[in-house]
Amino acid sequence: MSLALALPTWDELRDHVQRTLCGRDQIDPNQTSLIESSIHRLGRPCGVLFRARGPRLLQTHAIWAAEESRLLFYDSRGARFADVHLTDAPDILKSHLPLPAIAADYVTAPSPDTRALS
Repeated sequence: MSLALALPTWDELRDHVQRTLCGRDQIDPNQTSLIESSIHRLGRPCGVLFRARGPRLLQTHAIWAAEESRLLFYDSRGARFADVHLTDAPDILKSHLPLPAIAADYVTAPSPDTRALS
């Protein structure tokens, strides 16, 4: 499923994520907790990981890739089931999420200097 939506506020974004994740497995959103973790790249927020925990230890996930204006939804097996392009979204820099639970700072150390053997 791929579509375009305008979700300009945090409340609209969270509500859409929770409804979509719960709708996939036909669970009641009132019985499901939605946990949010910010994703940072090089010290700056770049997205949010949403985890919906429902009955029977069911967990589904969504990732908001703010820089790409995309919401990616994954079922309890880890398979992507939806990709939403956001035509309007909240400002990630004005979020009130706690410090990152996930760091996307994939900076590798330089390889050691190797000298050719003569």
